[in-house]
Amino acid sequence: MALPYGKYLLDRKLAEGGMAEIFLARPAPTAAGAGVRPGPFVVKRLFSHHSAEDEFVRMFKNEARLASRLKHPNIVDIFDEGELDGSFFLAMEFINGEDLRSIAQQSDTMNRRPPIAVVGRIIMDILAGLHYAHTLTDDNGKPLGVVHRDVSPQNILVTYDGVVKIIDFGIAKATMAQENEQTQAGMVKGKYAYMSPEQARSAKLDGRSDVFSVGILLWELITWRRLFKRGTDLATMVAVAEEPVPSMLLLTPDCPQALDDVVQKALAKEADQRYSSAKEFEQALSDCMTKLGWDFGQKAVGTYMTEIFRERMVQRDSELRAVTNAAKRDSLRQPVGAVQVPQPVVKKQPAVTMPLQVISLPQTPGGKPNIPANLRTTMPFGPSGLQVTRPQRSTPLSGNPSTSGTNPALPAAASKDVPSGQLMAPRKPTPQSGTPSVPPSRRSPSDGIKLKGVLGTENSSGTTVPNAAVAGSAAKDSQLARRKRVILAISVGVSIGVLAVVLLQIFLSR
Repeated sequence: MALPYGKYLLDRKLAEGGMAEIFLARPAPTAAGAGVRPGPFVVKRLFSHHSAEDEFVRMFKNEARLASRLKHPNIVDIFDEGELDGSFFLAMEFINGEDLRSIAQQSDTMNRRPPIAVVGRIIMDILAGLHYAHTLTDDNGKPLGVVHRDVSPQNILVTYDGVVKIIDFGIAKATMAQENEQTQAGMVKGKYAYMSPEQARSAKLDGRSDVFSVGILLWELITWRRLFKRGTDLATMVAVAEEPVPSMLLLTPDCPQALDDVVQKALAKEADQRYSSAKEFEQALSDCMTKLGWDFGQKAVGTYMTEIFRERMVQRDSELRAVTNAAKRDSLRQPVGAVQVPQPVVKKQPAVTMPLQVISLPQTPGGKPNIPANLRTTMPFGPSGLQVTRPQRSTPLSGNPSTSGTNPALPAAASKDVPSGQLMAPRKPTPQSGTPSVPPSRRSPSDGIKLKGVLGTENSSGTTVPNAAVAGSAAKDSQLARRKRVILAISVGVSIGVLAVVLLQIFLSR
């Protein structure tokens, strides 16, 4: 996942050094990233704990200041610098290749040392870039006296197609610029095994110091041994300052004498005995290899890089393709003016429901609905439930009813024949003529009941009305029974499942 960092997106960390970390980056798909050069490129970010140290910040800003002037095919191009969230950064071109240290390690792994002609081409390109930096001038034409002071395998990159790039001018010193300070007394900067003798003594430096460092690289790449590296830093610095340089013929018999003479002059202990400039060193090396008839073109370097880094090149191409595709997707996400498209007006349709016949019943003076005769057989229940006519009581009941009054609990005809104070046993109803009698015990809840008067008189209409109470009770009983059966089935299923799991665990434990 890309990490947003100001106007950039940091896709992947490539390396980490003593003072900074390097990321593969691309422009951010925001307004801040507009106008940034297309990716991929590299963002070098100073560690936050170094941002508070003046010396590291000075070195970092010095590299940024020189980068604005160093524009050469053999020097990495730095196109942006700044500070964000308390840390300083540089943005530079991405070099699709490896440094000299990685090349040496891969050569050992593949058991294929680089040909001397390939080594010579790499050294010549390094010298070309350094000569440009050494002769750089300010706006008034005054030489800046730039010295790299850290020419080492880690700071030399070679692309897979054979292009050489010098990186990390962080500790470069513009010795002749009035605004720059000289190195503090006793302070030595650079990698000890690749210093010049005067650099090890912390003396005044010029371009010939870098010539000595390039001579060390050439000697080591031909002999495939370290020249001044010793067990301790102090021993290494003593070797650089005092020990003589062995002839390459002693370690590499197939090395030509003319090439050894060129290297020995570059590694002279006294600066006056070396080549006066990187350009002179480059010319001497080119003349030597030309006389030897070697092919030292850039194509030879690219061929060698392809042979030893074939698998890594495929992986790197895949990573770059992913970054490029991400950048293309980001460009498609750039905000553009919204196009207003008129939306069609959609009329809200009424909800479709089942058509129902609305029946409005007129009300009687008493407030109850007046049910027509043709609806009474299908609507036996009114708004207040079952409508049953009751006889009107003329006089209230008393403890001893009089003979003139009627007992509302008895039929009128029966009240005449029964003496006062006695209740007549209820008479068994007599079915109407033409209507078969059905024993009560043989009726089902759905057969319906006949409406009768309170005193045993039948409903005058003779209409059979469904028994709602009985039917509803039966339906509830049936629904309850179904629920019980479902609950029982679920319980049995869960019990069987638990039992199966227990048995399986017992079986597996054995």
